[in-house]
Amino acid sequence: ELKMLKRPIIGMMGNLYHGYDFKLLNDIISKKREWSFVFVGEVAENAKRDVTNLSKHSNFHLFGWRAYEELPCFLKGFDVAIIPYKVNEWTNTINPNKVYDYFAAGVPVVATPIEELLRLSECLCICNGSREFLKGIETAIKGNMHDKVQTAIEVAKNLSWEKITDNILKEICERILVTDKVISKTSQSVIPAKAGIQRKA
Repeated sequence: ELKMLKRPIIGMMGNLYHGYDFKLLNDIISKKREWSFVFVGEVAENAKRDVTNLSKHSNFHLFGWRAYEELPCFLKGFDVAIIPYKVNEWTNTINPNKVYDYFAAGVPVVATPIEELLRLSECLCICNGSREFLKGIETAIKGNMHDKVQTAIEVAKNLSWEKITDNILKEICERILVTDKVISKTSQSVIPAKAGIQRKA
């Protein structure tokens, strides 16, 4: 579906709602008409007016809801992925899981500085404001985020279901061992005390 669009393709997956910085999006989309901006996801009621404003730009492309199985095809077509949240008390509580899909696909990521993404700054480009955000995208398009992308791929590998399952099982085993040791020590300390108790006639 992306084959007919001009490159580079700047993409985002996920539902559009009031938590995103639509002013920033409007700025970058209007300033870079030679780029294609692709959004894959539904539009929430509280974002319809903002999305209507974005749709006035010919380089804005909304694909709406897609089945999870279709998303990898869109990811393959992205040159850069963006996560343009507003930065406030509420968005600082968000953990955008979509970033790990971008990492796994090897797509460079440019994002605003919400707290959860700041922790991943070695994997993506953190930008504040539309001017800085545009520079971040340009850097990614030029291929100057290679090291960050490689780090991101490794992070994604460590977050695969197999790795997560292995880590959970390892933690369970460690807790069982600790519990067994505690029970063993408790039993040893209790037995002598019981030995000293005499039965009353």
